[in-house]
Amino acid sequence: MSRPKKKDKPGVDVGGKYTPLRHDISDSAAYIKLSGNSAKLYLYLVKAARTVAWKLKLGNDREVHFDYTYSEAKKFGFSESTFIRSMKELWSCGFIDVISIGGRTASEVRGRVPSKYRLCGLWKAYGDNWTDRTKHESFPWKARVEPKEGDHGRW
Repeated sequence: MSRPKKKDKPGVDVGGKYTPLRHDISDSAAYIKLSGNSAKLYLYLVKAARTVAWKLKLGNDREVHFDYTYSEAKKFGFSESTFIRSMKELWSCGFIDVISIGGRTASEVRGRVPSKYRLCGLWKAYGDNWTDRTKHESFPWKARVEPKEGDHGRW
C-alpha cells in the first residue's frame, strides 16, 4: 500500500489562517468566567503573540513579548474603556502578563510607546483555591502616570 500524497491528506479546509483556541483553555474556569469582550480580546492577543512567534521562528507563543494597542483593538469594535477593562480582566484571571506599560515618553521621540505583554499560564490555577492576583502582585496600571499636554517640564 502506498503512502497518501500530500494533497490526499484528510482534514478540514478552514479557508485560510486561523487562531485555534485549545480545549483546556476554553473549558477552564477562568475562561468561562471572562466577559464576552475579554474572551474576544484574548483571541486577538493570542493571534498577535503567535504572529510574533512565527516571525521570530519560535515554537512557543508564551515566550514572546508583543504589543497590542488601543488603535488595533478599535479596528475590532472595542471602545477605549472596554479595551482597558478587558485587559485588566485578562491580567487578573492569569491570561496575560504585563511586561511594560506604554504611554507618552519623555525621550527624544515624541509620541506614544505601546505596552508590552506576554501570554501567561496562571489561568490553569484559577478555581476554588484561586487567590486574587492583585493580592500578590502590584496592579500594573496603578502606577501609570502620563504627562499632561501643558506639562512641558516632563518632555
